[in-house]
Amino acid sequence: MRTVRHALWLSLLGLCSLSLAACTAPGKPVPSVAKPAAVRPAEPDLLEKSRGPVTSDEAPNASPRLRPNEDERNRRSEPSTPVAVVDKADFSSLIGRSFAGVERLLGPADLTIDVPPGREWHYRDGPCVLVVRFYPDMKTLAYRVLSYAFEGGDASPDAASAESQCRARLSTRMKSERPGTNRNGE
Repeated sequence: MRTVRHALWLSLLGLCSLSLAACTAPGKPVPSVAKPAAVRPAEPDLLEKSRGPVTSDEAPNASPRLRPNEDERNRRSEPSTPVAVVDKADFSSLIGRSFAGVERLLGPADLTIDVPPGREWHYRDGPCVLVVRFYPDMKTLAYRVLSYAFEGGDASPDAASAESQCRARLSTRMKSERPGTNRNGE
């Protein structure tokens, strides 16, 4: 009787260990949800600090404008010259641009988020947001725009019309190229 019980326990133990081993066996990788890195807002301007408390005449919901991170390795200082605003913006020209090239076309980002291995620059106009995604080039390790997307827009059942609304709103930020510069502002 004792040997039968012993054999049953051993077989039960073997069955349990096999089922546990099956859970850890290599197979399809379980997707992980990566949390984006913390958003680093810029310091408020000294002018805003010295203004004191907000009065009732000022907008109580006004938020300070956030500035993009400075990555001196991938930026070049350029003389600031006025550029003309584009009549009909072509956002596909953003693809492949460096930080300096995008900033020259759209100005400083309203919000910058580090999402390893890349970075996102957000440009907001009302309910519309243009998200520009930078990723490092594998050969040069310089950040370049890989994609962009429009988010938000007025409540509309037609997603294409919401995107075209956002394109129109955000095209006012796009500036034309300066003669004699390449796509990356260099």
